[in-house]
Amino acid sequence: MVLDHEIRGRTENTIDLTIEQIPYLIGIFRTEEFKKKYHIQNETDLTLGMVWGYLFRGFQDMFTVSYQRQPNQDEISEAVGLIFKRTDEIKEAIFKCG
Repeated sequence: MVLDHEIRGRTENTIDLTIEQIPYLIGIFRTEEFKKKYHIQNETDLTLGMVWGYLFRGFQDMFTVSYQRQPNQDEISEAVGLIFKRTDEIKEAIFKCG
């Protein structure tokens, strides 16, 4: 384990909070105006990609603020692993939105 307990916990907490926000994202992405304006064909894939990007960027920002440096490859790999382990939960939250 490369990441310390605090960063791991904060990353897990960010994942939890983001999962709670998925219904709001889906609500935005499913509006006809949004889909037409941005040529969205699959809001489920869009939501998953947005959530993954948000979580990864959130980790990078949190890490950089905490340690005053960019995470190295091992730290990034561990963070991606944390997000990947929770991807089924993220997908379930998306699919629960109908």
